[in-house]
Amino acid sequence: MRRKKIGTAVISLAMMTMLLFTGCGNTESTGGAAEPAENAGVITLSVNPQIQIGYDREGKVTELIGVNQDGEKVVAAYPDYIGKECDDVLEDLIEEIYEEGFFEGKIDGNARPIVIQLEPGSSIPYDGFLTELKDECDYTADNLKLTSDVFLIDDDDYDESYTTEKQRSHYITLAKAKQIALSQANVKAADAVFKEREFDFDDGKAVYELEFRAGGVKYEYDIDALTGRILEAERSKIKTQTVKKPQTSGSSGSSGDSAGYGNTDYGNTNYGNTNYGSGTGSSTGGSNTNYSNYGGNTNYDNGGNSNYGGNTNYDDGGNSNYGGNTNYDDGGSNYDDGDSGYDD
Repeated sequence: MRRKKIGTAVISLAMMTMLLFTGCGNTESTGGAAEPAENAGVITLSVNPQIQIGYDREGKVTELIGVNQDGEKVVAAYPDYIGKECDDVLEDLIEEIYEEGFFEGKIDGNARPIVIQLEPGSSIPYDGFLTELKDECDYTADNLKLTSDVFLIDDDDYDESYTTEKQRSHYITLAKAKQIALSQANVKAADAVFKEREFDFDDGKAVYELEFRAGGVKYEYDIDALTGRILEAERSKIKTQTVKKPQTSGSSGSSGDSAGYGNTDYGNTNYGNTNYGSGTGSSTGGSNTNYSNYGGNTNYDNGGNSNYGGNTNYDDGGNSNYGGNTNYDDGGSNYDDGDSGYDD
């Protein structure tokens, strides 16, 4: 009987020792998130509510923490989460955020994005864990008929230039910030020209200030460098200046050969040396145009083919279009004696 009690005590002591060492072995840093000793990692969900989800080595949820006031409100409305699968909890939280109306507001005219972030220092229970979480968020958004984009931030999306000996970098890369901004604006990377890409602290908050242009529109985005949340977004139409073409001579309507029309068919063109001018059998006076003086030196005697009636044969006494025998050149026509009345 005594041996049995001793054996039981030894077993109990051994179990306590195992629990103690097990607890000490799971104190990984998760980017400063408050976490129980059994946590393997932390996922942060950001819409406007911001919630941290602690999970164990099997991917089961151990705790929820509302990071901001909206996040605290959502967590308070969802008490039953301990021991659930991480993807199931994400689904429930997104539905709760939807019910609370946080998806009603838009950013730059588009639905609020959903960001899930693996906090620095976290380990994952198995390969494909993060992909499952993103797929679950996509499925839930589609089921709720949300048009929100889902962004995943993992170990590859942290800027290692901010890593120190004491802690890993918690700042996302510029490339990730640009990806989020472009996707929210519905602009392809190949079409965007970035004018500003600045990492700055705005009221103590680390922010990427981005300005880019595409399709005649200017976009300005502020991206939270810690979480990837879009803090501010705005777009404006780029004003274009109309360049006036210089006026050319002749366009003001002044007198001259090209007045009001430029050098066109109304200037020194087909109304000049044409079939109505010299060599046509008509007349040659008056600036070589159709409007010459009929009393000038005409070519009625050249026997040419005029435009007044084909072969007029004014010299041979034939039948012209002006009425029978004209006898213009027989000396008795009175055409050239000044009394014919032709020029009155």
